[in-house]
Amino acid sequence: MKKKILAVIAVLLVAAAIIAVYKFFIIPKATADEKTVNIHIVIEHQDIDKQFTYTTKFEYLGELIKEKKDELGADFGEFTGLGAYVKAMMDYTADESKEFFSIKINDVDAEYGIDQIPLKDGEIYSFVLTTWN
Repeated sequence: MKKKILAVIAVLLVAAAIIAVYKFFIIPKATADEKTVNIHIVIEHQDIDKQFTYTTKFEYLGELIKEKKDELGADFGEFTGLGAYVKAMMDYTADESKEFFSIKINDVDAEYGIDQIPLKDGEIYSFVLTTWN
């Protein structure tokens, strides 16, 4: 019985260490400096191709999108432990069985979710409705 408890504690400690390494060393760092960024939304089959420019001191993309959610027609889902994901833009909700909003930074696929993407001056953050296949 003691061995099982020790094994569980060891697993929890390893998981905590992995999360700490991820948060402190892997996630890109952000700054609170003022920056001007562009949000580009593309929903091709709805003929939506809109761009918004914001000047902000927010550090991460998720903060800005959540602040401007009414203007952007945004809605979010939540991955347990991983943060928010965008499930709607311009009041169009993606059918999650077929499509999703791909995030691109200056036309390059993002490597992180919106809560981990640092805002940088002059960058374009695109939300493009994309099918799974």
